Amino acid sequence: QRRGRASRCMKRSVDANGDVIEHHITRLGPIHLDLDEDPTFTFIPSQPTGKKTSYLVETMDGYYNVNGEPLTFPPMHPHHAATLMAGFDHSHSYSGNGAFKDFKPFTPMTSRMLALGNDLIQTTSNIPGFNIDLYGCKKGLKDPANACFYTKLPEGYGMPLYPGHDFWANSMIEQVPPGPQLDVYLEYSRKYITPKAGSNRTPRPTFMLDFSTVGNGDIYSVQGSSMSWHTFTMPYGGKFLSSWYHTHGVSESELWVMDQSPETILPNAIYESCKKPTCEPGVGMQAESARRGHPRGVSSDVKLEPFGMDITGLQQMIKANAPGAVRCRYKTRNVALGGFEDASLHMYGRGALFDERLRGKCENWTFSPGAPVTMVVFTEELRGPAALKTVPAYFAEQGNVPQHHRWWPLVDFDLPPTFEAKELAPKCLNERPHPHHKIPCAECLEGPPQRSCKTCVQAGFDCSCSCPGQQGGQQGGPGGANAMRNPGRVPKSSQTMSCKEKKHHQYHATCSVCLRDPKGGNCEKCIAAGFDCGCACGGKGSPLLMPNV
Repeated sequence: QRRGRASRCMKRSVDANGDVIEHHITRLGPIHLDLDEDPTFTFIPSQPTGKKTSYLVETMDGYYNVNGEPLTFPPMHPHHAATLMAGFDHSHSYSGNGAFKDFKPFTPMTSRMLALGNDLIQTTSNIPGFNIDLYGCKKGLKDPANACFYTKLPEGYGMPLYPGHDFWANSMIEQVPPGPQLDVYLEYSRKYITPKAGSNRTPRPTFMLDFSTVGNGDIYSVQGSSMSWHTFTMPYGGKFLSSWYHTHGVSESELWVMDQSPETILPNAIYESCKKPTCEPGVGMQAESARRGHPRGVSSDVKLEPFGMDITGLQQMIKANAPGAVRCRYKTRNVALGGFEDASLHMYGRGALFDERLRGKCENWTFSPGAPVTMVVFTEELRGPAALKTVPAYFAEQGNVPQHHRWWPLVDFDLPPTFEAKELAPKCLNERPHPHHKIPCAECLEGPPQRSCKTCVQAGFDCSCSCPGQQGGQQGGPGGANAMRNPGRVPKSSQTMSCKEKKHHQYHATCSVCLRDPKGGNCEKCIAAGFDCGCACGGKGSPLLMPNV
């Protein structure tokens, strides 16, 4: 726990069109940091409190010392400043059953994650997020850090804050190398537009996607040049408005984003070598414990030397195979500095370079549903003592460097008209989560697999809103709180329900028969006697109460 003060400033106005404009600034601090560790903060900055959808149109995160000076890199800097969408229906996650199924670039914190107490807060964000590799994004800036953490969306676009949802701010402060204790201030500025009913100026909903060849990070060899790739399939049509590139600048690399599939882009020998399991979608990171919740990608880079290739030759072959397929091109930038930990030089990343010749193809790039988006990354050998010294000692001793490559485009999806009203703004916000599974009735209904109201109610879910007339759960309806809190008694409606249960191996009768025993049959006794009561009692052993719920 870190103590500090929080303050808020808010300015509200109504424009000539009747739309509400709100500008919120939230300040935390001073916060006392002990930088033996890298502290991470997660909280909800000030935001509109109305019951209508608002749109975030301008944002900036700032990090300062007690003198009001920006933090520098090195040594002190914000490792990342991410804003997370929280409260989405689970059907819109990559593990849900909606259009975003298996599409990890869209990774909101869903209601299921929150109900389960999921604390895996990643630097992924689907509204503005920043990493320190944007530091120095433009020459001549008086503040080379915070000025690069500023976003203003194009006119007519906004990042939606739906009713019942939140925007979480997640920030990590880091000092490389570790230094003394320090007091800092964190500031978050947000500008929202809340359109009036029927407004003809309602912004188009936009999101920030996170495409990656490797999500949380992987281990690359420091010896020799290499490449990696990953292809994504777009769930909707739409348009990429703008983008930026995140990687570890200590290791020189280049990113090409292309609009064709890998089998048409890459030389056949490279494609076949990096198909299974290395580049197969779903492999994830090298560390098994880190796979969940992160964008999927390759598990290792592909060395070019065994193929008799270098990066320049491979790039020429790709251009020949797929002329005009490169839509965006980025290249890392770094600088050698010293005098912080010792007199020797260390390598620090700076904002990546963007190929201005491709701006017209990369920005306002229109795509169709099912269109491929392929990331191809070229990584140079780690060169020079400054770069090698910057790599953490544990990895350097093994000849490796921790690395990942991520492309963050701002996207305008062609969403169906019912998307917000029917799916993204769930009306049933007051249903209590199941006491065992910690998820609401809506999550039970959507699955996977999808289930009926009757099934979820009988399993003890509070479905008072999702299934009118079939309350269940803590409301005390069929299969509800009474069944969950007192397993010795079963509601009458549950005693007569239709359950497909296995017959007892000795008594050749089902649990429902046991429950109707005039001598006092109840769930506790019948289960103890070995009956299959998973359905009738909505308890352990039920087909519903499995990990896939």
